[in-house]
Amino acid sequence: GRGMPLLQVDCAMAAPSSSPMEVELADSWTTRDSAPLSAAAERAVSGFYEAQRARHQQERERSLRLGSARGSAKWNRQELYIDPSRRSSAAAASRRHLARHPEWWRGAPLPCAEAKLREIVAAQHFFQVDCDDVGLPAPERRSEDIFGEEGDLADVSEQLLLDGPRSTYVIDGEDWDYAAEQLQTSGDENEQGTLLLERDPLEAERQKGAFTCRLAAAVRQCLSVRSAGAAVGSAHPLLLRAVSTALSQSGMASLERACESTQVAVSGGDQLLRYELRSCVSRSGASMDEGAGAGRSGVWEASLEVKKVQFSNAIFCRAADEFEEPLAMEFGEGSSFGKRCLLRLRMAPDGDPPPRVEVDVVELCEKVILFDTSGKRLPWPLPQLAASSKSPKGAGLPRTLRTSTCARRCACTASVCRRTVLACSRLRLRWRRYFSNEHAR
Repeated sequence: GRGMPLLQVDCAMAAPSSSPMEVELADSWTTRDSAPLSAAAERAVSGFYEAQRARHQQERERSLRLGSARGSAKWNRQELYIDPSRRSSAAAASRRHLARHPEWWRGAPLPCAEAKLREIVAAQHFFQVDCDDVGLPAPERRSEDIFGEEGDLADVSEQLLLDGPRSTYVIDGEDWDYAAEQLQTSGDENEQGTLLLERDPLEAERQKGAFTCRLAAAVRQCLSVRSAGAAVGSAHPLLLRAVSTALSQSGMASLERACESTQVAVSGGDQLLRYELRSCVSRSGASMDEGAGAGRSGVWEASLEVKKVQFSNAIFCRAADEFEEPLAMEFGEGSSFGKRCLLRLRMAPDGDPPPRVEVDVVELCEKVILFDTSGKRLPWPLPQLAASSKSPKGAGLPRTLRTSTCARRCACTASVCRRTVLACSRLRLRWRRYFSNEHAR
């Protein structure tokens, strides 16, 4: 799967080209129209936050029964939705975001379906929460992300360091692909990384560590303050933290959570990940902040793409249905799921203390191609999913297959798996640093 194109997604909004992006400075953070949101847009906002309130209220009650400690990331995340003032403030920010993009909700027929508007609201909110988190004291954060503390990796998300060798990155037009580098070195696709790991584990870890250090340096350089095309200042620590978090599995988790109207779990196949980062050039030549320098807008674009391919089976479950039998199906060759999200990020203007990173979701799209085992193209959404959502809750389902129970068990298992993977990833990162230091000696 390494030689195939990663993702070609059909989007309602234009996808960026490989050349530097020219943008109007007011496009992302200035409300272009003071007209109220449409009824569908209002329902998308209120529906999203009400669902979050109900979900996190249940989690809080469960936490209290289990005696969970206050001040944890999970507790702080619950507070964001349970506390009326915090929830109201977040909802107001979501309304301002939609007001800046009337092309999504104005007109008849509606440019974006209400379900898609809700996913956009969710994506904007989750990414902004992540950006706000990097500036909070550790006891107040809503996530458990860890950042480098010193040296060349200071303020770089450890998750990016873990994902670097197993994902594809494009930083200011330059490709960063560890597997491709190994292929060029070995000349044999079947030997890339595998034989080196078996022959010399220490050298394999050293090469991965060196690659991630070079990748982190490229991200830092891209985010540096520029004037006349030359770097004149270092990247803001908060911006580096926010961007390196977005360009990792942490950012991909926010994308997956936002697009959760239909949960999909595939069996087998490959998952391809691609992240891009580039600075944007202002059409007017003006800067968005005084330190950005002439000709630079102080805005960066980051894109996240995921594509699942070559799978043979998948299980579907509608997140909005409390009672529903999961739908398991077999698929033929050529089936794929793809998602893409485009963000614009900047440091908030100096007049808005304390320093914070602002994010604007400008594109969120999905492409699904499904074939049955005979090679016939299937429609999406699948008719079976639409039919199940209209049936009475729990109708005709055995008690053991009621999704309310099944979903809770799956969610619990997924949470345990995520924490286990995170712990193992952090352990691998420590071993990688240890191997690198030993090799240097």
